[in-house]
Amino acid sequence: MAEKLTYKFFHAKDLDEALHYANELASKRDQYQQILAELTEVVNSEWSTNRQGVYNLLQNILLIPPDMRFPTLEKALRSEDPAFVLSGCIGCQEIATFGDQENKFKQELFKIIKETKYR
Repeated sequence: MAEKLTYKFFHAKDLDEALHYANELASKRDQYQQILAELTEVVNSEWSTNRQGVYNLLQNILLIPPDMRFPTLEKALRSEDPAFVLSGCIGCQEIATFGDQENKFKQELFKIIKETKYR
């Protein structure tokens, strides 16, 4: 009934490989943090200075950190610039990925649509 237990011993080569992957993962984490900081800077900047970057982020809203998505889309949809509004509408297609914030976002989105001059 009891199964035989077998033990696998790691060779030095296996440990070296594991260490290599651990170092690579740490490097990727640093790169991710740097990219996240750059995305945050673009979103928080004056949009008129980096229009194309903001358009791209709005249209690919999942690149923006989750806690910044709704405020960013709201700013776009309330903008006087039709290109920001359009890009924000494209970003709204990802609303189903907002998780717990999805219902709140839908309610706020309807309020924005009612208030907008583009209806």
